[in-house]
Amino acid sequence: MPSGVEILLRILVLSDSHTRVGRLREICELHSEASAVIFLGDGAYDIESVRENISDKALYAVRGNCDLFCENEDERFIELGGKRILFCHGHAYDVKFTYEKLKSHAACMGADIVLFGHTHIPFKDYEDGMYIMNPGSVYDGRYGMIDITSAGVNLCLCEL
Repeated sequence: MPSGVEILLRILVLSDSHTRVGRLREICELHSEASAVIFLGDGAYDIESVRENISDKALYAVRGNCDLFCENEDERFIELGGKRILFCHGHAYDVKFTYEKLKSHAACMGADIVLFGHTHIPFKDYEDGMYIMNPGSVYDGRYGMIDITSAGVNLCLCEL
C-alpha cells in the first residue's frame, strides 16, 4: 500500500468451503483485522459454524447451488465503505460459461463491486467502472480481500 493511503474498510471474501470448516476458520483467524466478511455460498452451514469466531465483524452471506434448505438469499446488494456491492454465488448467471450475464445485471443495479463464486477459479478485473472478483474456493485454500481506501478500491486474491 502506498504511503499516505489509508484503509477505510477491509472486507474478507469467501466462497465454496464445501465442509472445510477448519480451513474457513483458519482464514478468518488469519485476517482478524477485516471489518466485514462476505460469504458467496456453497458452505452456508460452514460459515454459520464459525459465526461466533467472527462475531466482531459484519457477516453477509448468500446461498449457493449446494446449500440445500438454506434460508439465505440468492443474491444481495449492500453498501459498505461508500461502495455498492452486488454479490451472489453465480450459478444463476451461468458464470461457468460467461461472466456477461452477471456483469450486465450488476451494471443495471449500479454496482461498484460485483462478487461471485461457483467456479472455484480465482478471478479479478476492473471493467467499465466496476470491480469484479471471484475469490476462488476456500476448499482449495483460496479467498479474497477488498480494501476500500482513501485512494480507491484494491482487490486481492489470496491463498493459504
